Amino acid sequence: MLPWAVTAVAIYPVSFLWFNAWLYRTSLRLAPDYPTYVAAFTAAIEHVTRADKLLAVGMHPLLFFAVAAVTIAALAWRVP
Repeated sequence: MLPWAVTAVAIYPVSFLWFNAWLYRTSLRLAPDYPTYVAAFTAAIEHVTRADKLLAVGMHPLLFFAVAAVTIAALAWRVP
C-alpha cells in the first residue's frame, strides 16, 4: 500500500511543477515585450493552447489511472 500512496502523493507536485515551469519559461520569453513580469505572465496564461490546457487538466487523472493499473496488475501477479 505504501508505494501506491507515495506515487499518488508524488503525481500532483510533479504535474503542478511541470506546468508552472512551462508558464515561467514562457513568461520569461515574453518579458522583453511587456513592461512588467506580471504582464508577461498574464500574456503567457492567455497564450496557453487548447492542447496545453487539456494536458494540464488531464495529466493528473491519466497518471492516477496508470499507477492504479500497474498496482492492480502487480497485486494480481502476486496472488496465486
